[in-house]
Amino acid sequence: VLTAHGLIDNAGPQPPLQIRSIMKTNASYSRKFRLSAVLMGIALTGLVSTACATATEYRAPAAHPVDMATLEVNSPAPLVTATLDDGSTLELATLYAKGPLLVYFYPKSGTPGCTRQACNLRDNFEELTDHGLQVIGVSRDSVKSQTGFRDKQKLPFHLVADNDGVLGDAFGVPRSLGLVYARQSFLIVDGKVAWIDRHATPDTQAQDALAALEALSK
Repeated sequence: VLTAHGLIDNAGPQPPLQIRSIMKTNASYSRKFRLSAVLMGIALTGLVSTACATATEYRAPAAHPVDMATLEVNSPAPLVTATLDDGSTLELATLYAKGPLLVYFYPKSGTPGCTRQACNLRDNFEELTDHGLQVIGVSRDSVKSQTGFRDKQKLPFHLVADNDGVLGDAFGVPRSLGLVYARQSFLIVDGKVAWIDRHATPDTQAQDALAALEALSK
């Protein structure tokens, strides 16, 4: 076939101009679509890699031990060795033998609620001892933190630095986020759990413990 310039056109018959224009437009869209698909694939690959890396690096807080004790009234009091704020160790059995003992667990030394709770016991300590009631506080703070808290608030009783959670687990005290103890109190009399306050009130801790102790004598 001769073209208008007398040359042979090997491409064969050409479609009308309007159709060729549509074909060029479609080809352009096709290239753009393929490019978009490639870019989207790269982006998705990056997101998946980031998600996988995040999932690998994240570690959820430790859960409660499955064998954590569940104490009830009349349960034998746990026989545990505690580390006190002065760094010394103490067998709780030694305190049990001396008379009634209030073991109170609190979240963290120096926080507002825990300070009010400790100060309530401090301010009423003479009345507590008049009734023969001993007191010991427990949190997962370090020995240094417990020493600082006790000295700052002039507490007349010892605090336990239960870093490893052994004492809390023995008493079955839950932990928020697997870290800090719930505010719970236990009254130990004659080597047994005589009273449990699973939602201890900071501002009336001493009064609540005394009321429980007096109720036992009736």
